[in-house]
Amino acid sequence: MQNTVKGFPKLASAIAVVFVLSILLACSTRAEDEIVGKWIEVGREGTWEVWLYGSEATWEFRKDGTVSVTLPGDYEYTIMGKYTFIDKDRVKMLIDRTERILIVSISNDQMILTDSKNGETVKYKRFALSSENQSYATGKLVDWNNQPVSGVKIVAVQQGQRVAGYGLVETVTASDGSFKLSGLFPSSVATLTTSVYIIKPRSDKWTTKAQAEITVGPAGETLVIKEPVKIMEALSKDNAHPNEKVVDLITGKTRFSRSEDGVITDSVTNLQWLLGPDKDVTYNQAEQWVAWAAANAAGGGWQMPTREQLKTLYESAVDQLGHIPPLFIRSASAGSVWAEPRDSLSSWYFIFILGDSNSGSRDGSKFNDYAGVLAVRPRK
Repeated sequence: MQNTVKGFPKLASAIAVVFVLSILLACSTRAEDEIVGKWIEVGREGTWEVWLYGSEATWEFRKDGTVSVTLPGDYEYTIMGKYTFIDKDRVKMLIDRTERILIVSISNDQMILTDSKNGETVKYKRFALSSENQSYATGKLVDWNNQPVSGVKIVAVQQGQRVAGYGLVETVTASDGSFKLSGLFPSSVATLTTSVYIIKPRSDKWTTKAQAEITVGPAGETLVIKEPVKIMEALSKDNAHPNEKVVDLITGKTRFSRSEDGVITDSVTNLQWLLGPDKDVTYNQAEQWVAWAAANAAGGGWQMPTREQLKTLYESAVDQLGHIPPLFIRSASAGSVWAEPRDSLSSWYFIFILGDSNSGSRDGSKFNDYAGVLAVRPRK
């Protein structure tokens, strides 16, 4: 009994320490937790010239430390940034390459950010959604083979005059390519208001022109988008393969890859290519260079390409010189590349500007009988 009594103060002290630490921990993370979500700017004191986004700009703080500022108006303009909590009520914000240390004060659904240097403040109110002030939309994202695309961000941008809190809505596709958008501004029969959004897939690995326009329903209703949003083509953002066609939307893998010895491999056709001289030549000169490459360059086995093989490189959707993949532009400076012989005096060449072929003399006796040269072989 005496030992129990002696041990009680220690136990009570330990409990008190745990209690105090839990309170401190809760206080230190409270602002960091509560800041997550959408906030609408409602007022400011001071100039804030660098971040003068105007009243009703929507700020969205995410758990991953990113923040977006969506401006009101009839144009698409969203600014991305990052934020990091230094301690329980101070946050480091980096937007538009400008860094500020801000003091955060959150009470109920109100937030005040105060510049730690000059004391200027911006006031916000939390943007809360319910079934009474939002609509929904569901759809599916597929690729050029009609296969579902998972893990891709879907962005819905409100068209016309943006309404604060509704201008930009985001979600991510599920494993089956499906997605659901919440927080869309509802259409209204009573006020004759039609709410239109443009839906776009976005990735940090590639860009695409794919998009869909939807008109959402009244508050609480879910629009089912009948046709999938289809990505017909995606171009790489990778500096090593700028604007190259992507063949895998998940990994960002491009169709073409180039080895250290200059061999370009096509993952679609399993052909390998070698760039010729950086100038246009006659067919006879092209044939001589290919013969040299066959015996000396990158393992040999090179041949003069056929028109059909060259046609596999033609990409009418690629906005590049001659509609040829960027890695090949050097060998098609005039938009044409030599192909197989036509007869004893002439040979075919493929015209990438037109996606068609023509013929010219082998010896260059005519003015236009010059073209680029590529060598081809099956993948090794």
